[in-house]
Amino acid sequence: MNAAGLDTRALASSKIAAIGKSTANRLNEFGISADMIPENESSAGLLEKFEQIDIKDKKILIPQAQIASNQLQQGLSEAGADVEAVAVYKTVEIDPGEIDFDYIDKILFTSGSTITAFVKKFTSVPDHIKSYCLGQPTLEEAKKHNIEAEVLS
Repeated sequence: MNAAGLDTRALASSKIAAIGKSTANRLNEFGISADMIPENESSAGLLEKFEQIDIKDKKILIPQAQIASNQLQQGLSEAGADVEAVAVYKTVEIDPGEIDFDYIDKILFTSGSTITAFVKKFTSVPDHIKSYCLGQPTLEEAKKHNIEAEVLS
């Protein structure tokens, strides 16, 4: 919004949805309160919340990672919303030389794109490391890459 010369006042007539509590808390740090936060912190959970309201012909902006699932965009479009997804950040890739896996005992994958980036760099998760995922879609992506993980609740 800063790049467009705007501040949070530009959102005054908008409703805000956050995919989870962590995102909602981060938005609060910028003075933005989420109107909708699903219990199931995932795209699927957010789609379930949107099913409870009429979004036909509503305009919805999805700020997302450069590499993101189209599940949310597709689901909202199918419900009749005018959806625009905009890449606003890129998942940071880590230099493999910077990580000593001997000192790591847990990994949290926050999205499918973090799994894709991890597997691209490291191929697999070392056996001694416990893996967690935020949301079922992230867990499904982990399974595709033979990463044993559990959903963090």
